[in-house]
Amino acid sequence: MASTAFTAAKIVGLTGAAWLSGTIASISLVSIPAVTKSLKDDSLCTAHAVKLWRNNFELGKGLAPPIALATASCLAFCGWSTRNLRASGWKDGRLFFVSAVLTVAIVPFTIIFMGSTNAKLLSLAKKEELTASENQDGEALLKKWVSLNGMRSLLPLAGAVLAGVLVLA
Repeated sequence: MASTAFTAAKIVGLTGAAWLSGTIASISLVSIPAVTKSLKDDSLCTAHAVKLWRNNFELGKGLAPPIALATASCLAFCGWSTRNLRASGWKDGRLFFVSAVLTVAIVPFTIIFMGSTNAKLLSLAKKEELTASENQDGEALLKKWVSLNGMRSLLPLAGAVLAGVLVLA
């Protein structure tokens, strides 16, 4: 029979990774597209749009990495707890470690693939008014960021799916 700690870690690991993926994806599927839609439909200026992006970014930056770390820790605990399970296929306990890495991979993904886009958007967000060129750049950067962030949301989703398969195996 599984220990209470192992059962709790499985539940927190699986639901945490799924929740994290959904939270990250919602910013790319709802929040920032609503902002970019307002650029066209409601005459929102790009300077304000990038400030709204910055507010979403700062909130996410404070929330996502700690949740990813806590979730990955639970999944790694599951991997450690099942370290003696070396069956072939989905019953191999080491796959919990893969799930943990996928979940926490949002941090290096953000730094490596989104760092320059984030830096440019943060720079634009500091300005009260933007030039015509900066307006175009800001809109293009917001679209690029939505795509990159959408890709990033797939990392904890993959971790959640793998954890789900392992929990059900």
